[in-house]
Amino acid sequence: MPNFKKISIIALILLGIGVIGSVVTFASSDRSAISESEKFSGHDVEKLDIQLDNQKLYVKPSQSDEIIVELEGKGNNPEKERLQAELEGDTLLVKTRERDRKMFRFFDWGDSVTLSIYLPEKEYTAFKVDINNGSINAENIKAKEFIASTDNGKIMIGDILSERVDVESNNGKIELDNVEGELNGKTNNGAISLVTESLDRPIHLASDNGKINVKSSKEPTNVTFDVRVDNGSIDIFGDSDWDTVVGEGENRVKLTTHNGSITVDR
Repeated sequence: MPNFKKISIIALILLGIGVIGSVVTFASSDRSAISESEKFSGHDVEKLDIQLDNQKLYVKPSQSDEIIVELEGKGNNPEKERLQAELEGDTLLVKTRERDRKMFRFFDWGDSVTLSIYLPEKEYTAFKVDINNGSINAENIKAKEFIASTDNGKIMIGDILSERVDVESNNGKIELDNVEGELNGKTNNGAISLVTESLDRPIHLASDNGKINVKSSKEPTNVTFDVRVDNGSIDIFGDSDWDTVVGEGENRVKLTTHNGSITVDR
């Protein structure tokens, strides 16, 4: 009898695995094209609030005065409306979330969808994006406040002009290219790279597990370096014995990683 119980349990486990495998295979193979889009006047929008579940995000310059939001890819349920974009006052709210329908997301397995947003050139009051699982790619944005976060995915932003920039990924590398303004970047697992014209501003980059590489076109004239590594090397402009304070030291450049090297050079 005990052997019969063991055999029954094993059979049920194998059956469950087979059912799950069949559903996943079906979800991945029986996909159709998805294409949704919305347009808004750029003159009406001062703030952007983007909330995504499981999509890649691309933000690029628009060739017109309109903000264009496009959701494209492949999915198992192409007739389902995934894109939610609406204007609330002067804030453009873009969502693909369905928090109240989590039990039905099982049937969305296999979706491969990308959200692209084309922005007219102007200074926005705020740009905010939060993704549960997906990468963030953004370029050529002027905003007084720029905030980007993802639970799982890399963040790549370039040519960002802002008073304050905050980027964070729980699991993924961060690449910052020509990002101006007070800068805060953090990842729990991944490398951080910064390419910039100048370091003379508040900068805080932190990684729990990953190297930090900073390239500046010129050496700073007014910073205090706060650089810490638990397990790894430090090299500041070719010197492992660097000057902590440069000039008046008014701008704090804090770089920390628990496991990885830190390099600052030209």
